[in-house]
Amino acid sequence: MNTFPVLTADRATIRAFEIEYPYITTRALARLLAATDGVSDIHRRRLSGDVKLVFNFHAQPYVVWEPRDGDGRYRIAPENEEAFGAEVSTLRATFERYRPPILRALYGSFVTSWLFTHRSKKRSGRRTYMVRTR
Repeated sequence: MNTFPVLTADRATIRAFEIEYPYITTRALARLLAATDGVSDIHRRRLSGDVKLVFNFHAQPYVVWEPRDGDGRYRIAPENEEAFGAEVSTLRATFERYRPPILRALYGSFVTSWLFTHRSKKRSGRRTYMVRTR
């Protein structure tokens, strides 16, 4: 699975990372976290809006949430913004090794390609007309 790092202001350390949510469900996300060493106390937040999961990783509280900008990604980050570093990179490696089931991969490819092509057409605001020349 592709992951997208969120870097600190000096671009020296990864403070969080993002994954595309069409490729993984919250149930599969919880199962993947449960199989990861150092992860404990996983709780799904069904009615809490942006926060999808909360868990502890090496005794640090982490959250999986969907940022408001709606770019089709979940962000996995420590609950405390200052707590980042090697642990985030270790957790990110777990998600990079994950391969979704074939139907989920096809669905994710379809949805993400439609989102990107649909957004680009929506942003341009220009109409293209065919002009006939004789």
